Amino acid sequence: MVFPITYHNEKLCSKPKGIKQVLIECGKWSPGGLILDCKKCKEKIQDISRTTCCARRVISLEPDFIAQKGAIEELIEKAGHKYIFFPKFHCELNFIERRCLHTILKYAKSSKEVAQKSLCPWICPLW
Repeated sequence: MVFPITYHNEKLCSKPKGIKQVLIECGKWSPGGLILDCKKCKEKIQDISRTTCCARRVISLEPDFIAQKGAIEELIEKAGHKYIFFPKFHCELNFIERRCLHTILKYAKSSKEVAQKSLCPWICPLW
């Protein structure tokens, strides 16, 4: 969600829109304004009746916001591939984990000694 190139304010052209601007365009911004975060949302207190306590809560309940795909998912599907969602830090999507796995497998193939005691200090000397 960015301002269009033809936007009347040249400084904002192609810049990301903020939560306030998105809510104004959706007609969800209250006349008195909204705070960005409320204490209950920060503490992750679940309450389905609380729908307009803060700007983050209002936007998080919007159907189009919920249905929005992530950038990686859109990129993969645009290339014609299927995308299977894994948790945020799963090794299939986390480059650090992929590199670590690659290093372990490479080391294991070059050396017959695959014991954890020999692998862990070599990969991460702080262990």
